[in-house]
Amino acid sequence: LCYCSDCGRMMVRSLGRHGESRLWCKEYHCTTGTVGVKKVEALLLRTLRERLNELEIPDAKGAADHDTEAALLEKGVESARKELESVRGQQERAFDLVEQGVYTPDVFTERMRTLAAREGALREQLDTLQERLRDLDTAALRRRELIPKIKRVLSLYSTLNSAQEKNELLKEVLSAIILHHPVRTTELSLKIYYLI
Repeated sequence: LCYCSDCGRMMVRSLGRHGESRLWCKEYHCTTGTVGVKKVEALLLRTLRERLNELEIPDAKGAADHDTEAALLEKGVESARKELESVRGQQERAFDLVEQGVYTPDVFTERMRTLAAREGALREQLDTLQERLRDLDTAALRRRELIPKIKRVLSLYSTLNSAQEKNELLKEVLSAIILHHPVRTTELSLKIYYLI
């Protein structure tokens, strides 16, 4: 799951001089240093706990922002639907006006072209708004689904002995971990990509 932040290659796990597991990058010219697996695991578990806390205790501002954005999107959807109905009404009136002889065929054609363009733009706007609303709801649902999965990882991780078992458990929640550890520094950071 761990990839080098410098070159993007998968990190390799091996035993160090003193028998401790280490992660390192196989790329010869890479500026990422070797780091102990225990340090990475500690930071990873701390980050997972922090993420769990963020998900379990939704901050009031975040919830309010979500509700506000959802309400705005719903208003936009309703407005676009009303405008579409208006355009359809205008198209029907154009047919009536051409039948009554008020519109010439050229005027009618131009008017219908204008109304068709407006209808197309409104349909596109409506589709975009509905998609954003679905994405917003899906993201909220996925965040809720992530909570039990992270809890499972945190409760089982320390009970597992092999690196393979730990890796398989982490793959239930994570798709990748980007490790940043410049050579000859104590700096260590992880960028975590969740499956959900």
